[in-house]
Amino acid sequence: MNPIVFLIAFLLSLIPTLFGSIFFPFAGLTYFAPFIVLLIYKKTRIEILCYCLAIGFILDLLTSQTPFGFWILNYWASAWLLRFFKPFYFEDKFLTLPLLTVFFAQISTLIYVFSMNFFFLKMQLSLSWVFTDLVLYPIFDGCYAVLVFSIPLYYLNKLLPQKRRSTKSFRLSKD
Repeated sequence: MNPIVFLIAFLLSLIPTLFGSIFFPFAGLTYFAPFIVLLIYKKTRIEILCYCLAIGFILDLLTSQTPFGFWILNYWASAWLLRFFKPFYFEDKFLTLPLLTVFFAQISTLIYVFSMNFFFLKMQLSLSWVFTDLVLYPIFDGCYAVLVFSIPLYYLNKLLPQKRRSTKSFRLSKD
């Protein structure tokens, strides 16, 4: 991935995370989910964990509802679990990023709920919670991934020059 595209993808996640609650206070979007899905396809396992550490640290600094380190562990575990889905999807398909973003948001929500119920406070789970937090919000995250990531990054990759891979031709000689 081109470093400029990678930086733009990070900023497309960071800026809404910092300012999204000002403009959309009730939008429960997981802004870093598409970026982490991109990381799963473009980076090694150690790099993914380092980026999840940094992203979780940013979210831990911005939230006061959870103990410090909670989002780091949540994003580590979510990215680790989502890596198991990677062989089932192709990287170059247009809808792979939104679909895996939906899965990432669902996994992260399940980890959030189970860990909060186990360690901190008991949350009342209901059918409306399942519909909103496990179905509706992840679908909104997938729509966010299409509108803010898939479409702009597709055209940005077309505009920026790509590095050419060296192709070596092998000739069979009749010696």
